[in-house]
Amino acid sequence: NQIHSPFWCPTTIETPTKKSEFPVPPCSTPFNHVNSSALSYEAQEVRRCLRQGLIESPEMSHAESLVLAELEDKLRAAVGTRYPQDD
Repeated sequence: NQIHSPFWCPTTIETPTKKSEFPVPPCSTPFNHVNSSALSYEAQEVRRCLRQGLIESPEMSHAESLVLAELEDKLRAAVGTRYPQDD
């Protein structure tokens, strides 16, 4: 299995049985990070939820978001990354 670079927003993921492509929307605006225009997918989902009066997306619940945040905290700790607010 392989997740291609950049890991925070890969456009290709390979498994032993298939290769999946996730194209990033084109954008003429410069960004600080590669593939940042893919954040437009999240923005579109937020807009859709707000228009429907939803307080969370059925695609990614608050509970799932917390699980990911906790995993990210553990990964940061494992590689020794600390932020001032960690103290």
